[in-house]
Parts: sequence; structure tokens; C-alpha cells
Amino acid sequence: MRKASLILALSISVLLLAASCTTPFAPGKDYIYTLELVDGKVISPDCPWVYCIEKTKGQDFTILNFADVQLSNSRYREQNGKDLAFFIETSTSIVKRFHPDLITLTGDQAYGETNMLTAVSNVVDSFNTDWAPVFGNHDNEQRQMTLKAQSELYRSYDNCLFMDGPSGLARIQPTKADAIGNYVINIVEIEGDSFRVVKSLIFLNSGNEQTYKSSDYEGQMRYHEFNYAALSEDQIHWYEGMVQSVQPYGEDGKVSSGVILHIPPYVFLEAAAAAYKSDTSIFDVAAWEKKFKEISFEESYDPQIWNEGYKDSFGMMHEPYGGTPYDEGFFDAVKSLGSTDFILAGHEHVNNYCINYEGVQLVYGMKTGTGSYFESDVLGGTVITIADDGSVTIRHELDHQYK
Repeated sequence: MRKASLILALSISVLLLAASCTTPFAPGKDYIYTLELVDGKVISPDCPWVYCIEKTKGQDFTILNFADVQLSNSRYREQNGKDLAFFIETSTSIVKRFHPDLITLTGDQAYGETNMLTAVSNVVDSFNTDWAPVFGNHDNEQRQMTLKAQSELYRSYDNCLFMDGPSGLARIQPTKADAIGNYVINIVEIEGDSFRVVKSLIFLNSGNEQTYKSSDYEGQMRYHEFNYAALSEDQIHWYEGMVQSVQPYGEDGKVSSGVILHIPPYVFLEAAAAAYKSDTSIFDVAAWEKKFKEISFEESYDPQIWNEGYKDSFGMMHEPYGGTPYDEGFFDAVKSLGSTDFILAGHEHVNNYCINYEGVQLVYGMKTGTGSYFESDVLGGTVITIADDGSVTIRHELDHQYK
């Protein structure tokens, strides 16, 4: 634990060295925030996109993630509201089983359609639990609502912790005007006049689309399924600042962190290529799908399908990786800082593997909703349990209510 008075002194010294979080983001700026204990709550006095949520000492902190609900007006009309009814039943069932301290949503809640996003938000907020969403590529399409309007809707709910964060970081086509949705939630323990950060959760807007030219990425473009966006250099720099900022407030000056976003970084493809036991190249999509498409979720726990060093992996890869076709450099930053121990993504509805790759658990969230395509026997949520020391346990929870 760190005394509040010591932290205030540290805050002053750090602020002399770093740019304030309240200034607009610009490449090359350092982003360092501070924390202090005020009236029994941990706050960041200088940064509007950092929130702290208290954890009870001696009790695990539970996060429940919903992925790719994808409600849409067209399907709602076609199916007479079946997708929404399923989401209500499934989310309610899982929440009752696990009583989460925080609910996260890894994007593609809807398609930027006002009534559908409102419906998802109403359901999640009804659990009277803190919740925190990120934008997915379909949310970023902004069919009816700009990202700013979606943000205002989220922030109208008492339990929603969504924050705009700095503008202009994410890759949004055709405009970056409202490229918001990068923020931090710290899980803290408070004891008397001192506190410590147990875990730092970094939420990223992974954008929507990006135009690629092979000539721009000589020797890097090894896979190209879709034109989905990569995390930008500005975002990676901002991530580094968020990780560095929180370190002084941990046990022995170290805080572990997790990253929550929609489109998986390139390392997810590298990890699958390394972990699954196969004589087929992961870049030969047809051959790979033929080999792994029939492996069920239950069968994925068999160590025989995993290479040495990855026997604790589980989960399916039933569709091709659909992220950026080149290494955007995010995992290099993760390894360099040595703080992040899990990255949770959505986006690919029938991929749900969890692979411990170079000390970082790379996880596709279990698809929760029946919007868009899905496999009926692998719908549910993902539970992340955080212990007192910040270590995490990750598991998928199925809910077989689909009829």
C-alpha cells in the first residue's frame, strides 16, 4: 500500500515531467496520469479518462464479458425480436450464476442504430452492475449514431463507465472526427489512508477499416482476409503511457494490466500458428479450416491438438483470422513493458481460443448474441477472475438456451 501523502508528492513530481492528460493528444507527447485518495475514493485529478473501481481485499474480482451481440433493425424485424430475447435470457442467466463486479462488452453491440444500441444498453444496465463497452467495427460504421452520440447514450446510464478518452487515436474511415473510446479502469484496494492498484484495464477502440497497400508493408503482409484496421502508432504510444503511469501505485511498484478491444492484434494470428498442432500452414486458409473446423469446443481441451508449450490452451479456431494483415507493433510494446498479461478481443464469432503466448493470454471472447453468424452450441460469455495479486483466471461459460 502507498500512503496518500506520498502519492501526492509523487503526483507533483510526475506532473513536472509529463504532459497533462487534459491536453489534446499529439504524437510524441508523453501521457502520464496520477492517482490519489480523496474522501475514501481513488481518483485521477489530472486525467478525465481514468476511473478507479474498488475491490474487496481477500475476495476475487470477477469480470464477465459479452461479445458481438450485434442487434440490428433488419434482423429484429425478420425474426420478430428473437435476437434481443436470446440476449436477455442468456445474459441474465450468466449474470445470476457469476454475480460479476464488472461487465465488459468487446464491441459490435449493434450497428450504430439508436434503438438497437439502446436495447443492448438497457439490458446490461438492468443488472445494476458497473459495465464498460468498447466500440467494434460495426459500431464504428455509425449508421445512425456518430461515436459521440453513442458515447452520450452510454454515459446516460448510471452504471456505465464508458469514457471518451483522447480524440483521434483510432483508425476510423471515412473520418477520425469522433475517434474516441480509449480509456482506463483501475481495480484498486483501499485500506485506511492508503491504496494500491491490483489491476489496470485498458480499453481500446480498434477502429473499423483501413486501406492496405502491399508496397507500404514490404515483407510484412503475410495474411489478408479483410481490410480491418490495425491499432495506430498513436494508440500504441498512448497505451504505453497508460501502463507506465500506473506502475508506482502497485505492490512493490508493479501493476499488471489487461487490454480489452474488438479487432484482435496481429499477434493473435502468430499465436494460433505457434500453438495448434498442424502440418498445415495457417496462411493456407482452406486447408486450415478443413483440419480444424470439426474440432468442437469440448474437444479443444485435449492437449493432443496443441504443440508443446501450449498444452494449457483451449478453444476453437473455426474461421480465418480477420484482423490486420501485418504486424502493427502492438505486441512489441506489450512485451517491452512487461505489464499486460491478457488481451481480450471479440470480432470473430466462431473463434474462442485462449492461448498463453509468451506470457500473455490471448483470448477471443465467447460470442454472446445470435446477431449475424454464430454456432449454436458455443454461445455464452467469458469470465475473468482477478485475484488479490492481480493474477487472472480465464474461462468461457456456455449457455445452451438457443432453440
